[in-house]
Amino acid sequence: MTTTGSPEVTSRGAAEAYANGMVASFAAQGPNAETYISSLATGGVGGQAIDAVRRAQEATQVAGGQWAEARDALRAHFAVEEAYGAHPDAGDKAVSRPQ
Repeated sequence: MTTTGSPEVTSRGAAEAYANGMVASFAAQGPNAETYISSLATGGVGGQAIDAVRRAQEATQVAGGQWAEARDALRAHFAVEEAYGAHPDAGDKAVSRPQ
């Protein structure tokens, strides 16, 4: 599994690129795991090994969903940053928050 981008966050773009890379990497593993399972089964492997691979595949899908959630949360933060940038005289967070 490979990702694009560095895990070192130096900018908004870098943060989003890394999260996007993680989402894509985990998503790409689904078909690979099915091929792997099929190849193992063709070779006569079964039982506990196949069960463990299936659990790992499920965990990969969950992790991919969690990376997508993290990416979406970052995007929401960026939207707030952009709104503050568009209105620099809006006051700080304490003043701008509804009561």
